Amino acid sequence: MFVPDGDGAERGEPMRILVDTLLDRARALPGVVAAGAANMMPLDRATQIAGFPAPWTGPGAAPVSARSFQYVVTPGYAEALGLRVKTGRVFRNSDVTSDIRPWIVSEEFARLYLPPNPVGYRWTVPATATTPQRTNEIVGVVANVRKGGNDAAVQPEHYQVPHAPMRFFGHVEIALRTASEPASLAPAMRAAVRALAPSAAIETVTLSQRVAESVDQRRFALSVLATFALLAMALASIGLYGVLSYAVSQRRRELGVRAALGAARGDLVALVVREGLIVTALGLALGLAGAAALTRVMQGLLFGVTPLDAVSFAAAPAMLVPVAIVACLLPAYRAARIDPAEALRTE
Repeated sequence: MFVPDGDGAERGEPMRILVDTLLDRARALPGVVAAGAANMMPLDRATQIAGFPAPWTGPGAAPVSARSFQYVVTPGYAEALGLRVKTGRVFRNSDVTSDIRPWIVSEEFARLYLPPNPVGYRWTVPATATTPQRTNEIVGVVANVRKGGNDAAVQPEHYQVPHAPMRFFGHVEIALRTASEPASLAPAMRAAVRALAPSAAIETVTLSQRVAESVDQRRFALSVLATFALLAMALASIGLYGVLSYAVSQRRRELGVRAALGAARGDLVALVVREGLIVTALGLALGLAGAAALTRVMQGLLFGVTPLDAVSFAAAPAMLVPVAIVACLLPAYRAARIDPAEALRTE
């Protein structure tokens, strides 16, 4: 649920109190398993990126600047979004008032900016003209979230509770995990928001809808590509069958001579099928080599599948080899059954 601050009246601490009250009402709704709030969500239009000195750079290394997606979240957000905790824990209510500022970071953040086994690692941020000195602590590491979509590169991410000055400004997004159909809770959530912030603009959307919208264009492109691929496979099968069967029919005289010289039918059929499969194997080898060279062009459309996916490359031979066998076997079997004298007279 997306709740912009429509009139700009609720800022800072008033906004945090409003969010806490709204979350309490959301958790009281039947079917709500977990609820949390954040300054942004995966796959939305809001983006907040923070730059700061890296918490850890290794022994003897020069300080480096870190850059990370900065999520300001309430306790309950990780449970509502289903973030996978790799090590450590999620936020607790006591973290909001703790003197030690807890951080949860993504695996990519930990890999780039933290020592091995980062849970419990602390570092001090010097005071500035507007903020006092503070100590941060890593309390958990979660799996990477691709905020820009499944095809986006993995970026470092960190999560903080809304300590001052890390407060909600401008808008806040409410995430609910439900045991029932999410759409059934939309009217109740809208009423709760209207009661607390009458001027707020509200948008409700499920995470599955956002995921679907993020891949709509690529799904359409892949659907068109798959249609043409199936058409090409069908044409290749028809062409392969036609060429091989015609080549076998042209060898009727040869097969008749071999039969007249004492070759058995089974030997003739095996000869034709073997030679047809050799030609087919050569064509498949050249085709697969060309496909492997061109897969880099499609790499940007793939997610969860490598460009040299074994299953995909096995699909073409699995379809074309049986076609080649049938294309050789049927004409060869018919040719082997004819009388040798008749085969010799056909020339």
